[in-house]
Amino acid sequence: MASKSKAIIALGKPKGKVGAPPIHGAAGANKDIAAGRSFAGVLAQEMERAVQVELVQNGLAAVVESRAVKMQCVSDLYYQAFLSTPRKNLKKVDYYMRQFCKLQTGANKAWALVAALQREAKGDQTDIIEAAMASAREAMEE
Repeated sequence: MASKSKAIIALGKPKGKVGAPPIHGAAGANKDIAAGRSFAGVLAQEMERAVQVELVQNGLAAVVESRAVKMQCVSDLYYQAFLSTPRKNLKKVDYYMRQFCKLQTGANKAWALVAALQREAKGDQTDIIEAAMASAREAMEE
């Protein structure tokens, strides 16, 4: 038992309540963005550099498509969780549906941008903003 306590001390005891979610830096980074500041947190700074490298190595279209696929996958997982949750558990049903809606909205926007970038790559002279807006309207109608 003493060795377990020493191991926890050596690794650094998590701050906050027992069972609290891990510190991930997302909340602080979100506040920095809202305030128009550069990222203050080390994790956010490292992630920003990684995204910049990915953008340079793969290009905008590939990065946007990758994000769209990931958002769609997570959205689909939340939808499956919603469908499989007993309706008597309203708290979970509500949570899963809210997560699904947020992610699906983001995924629809990302897919609209992917479509616009693909049209642009094919030489379509349509303004990319107009194309993205048209794709978003199409996605919302489906």
